[in-house]
Amino acid sequence: MFKNKKLSKTLIGGCLASYHQPYSNLAEQFREIRNNITFAARGNLRSLVVTSPSDGEGKTTAAMNLAIGFAQRGERVLLVDADIRKPLLHSLFDMQASPGLSEILVQQAKLEEAVRETNIPNLKLLLGGSFYHEAMNRLESVAMTELLNQARALYDVLVFDCPSVLGASDVCTLASRCDGTVLVLSGGRTNSNKALLAKRNLEFGKANILGVVLMNGKSIT
Repeated sequence: MFKNKKLSKTLIGGCLASYHQPYSNLAEQFREIRNNITFAARGNLRSLVVTSPSDGEGKTTAAMNLAIGFAQRGERVLLVDADIRKPLLHSLFDMQASPGLSEILVQQAKLEEAVRETNIPNLKLLLGGSFYHEAMNRLESVAMTELLNQARALYDVLVFDCPSVLGASDVCTLASRCDGTVLVLSGGRTNSNKALLAKRNLEFGKANILGVVLMNGKSIT
């Protein structure tokens, strides 16, 4: 687990800071964000979308650390790789991508068959799966509704590591069906116009934006 040599140690270390370095400044910042998200949702947070305006802005790092943070609080957490075009979580955890979300959406697998164990207490994974063109059009399908209903019955918190808002229109669809959305920005990288456009798209899609996380190297503001 966590042995994929194709990914940088910096990326893997940042994604797993809350687990490997629970007393670090980064881990503490994510715990504070977790608490703020819960407060903003008024304690009613069962499903959370984590996204960004564009790729490479730190959404996967944020999603993983938030999922770990909820798990460390004793909640049963399912972390879902919802970027079925360019899934990443299987590489970070050194696992096969399938079966995963794609297989469930095209009805080639069931949730219980696709969920993976991790060595992080209370945290399980649903990876992206193999690439199916038809899966990209099924986030509004009956299969997705059934998946959400089944997962909510089994887990306390669902965290979706989603594609970027401006790169995939279906993010807004999923966000509208979840309790809250966090928009991740990268200091010195995110274009302000793209950030505003992403926010407007999410709001137009009726997403409940709970806040913005600004990633700045190894720190968060």
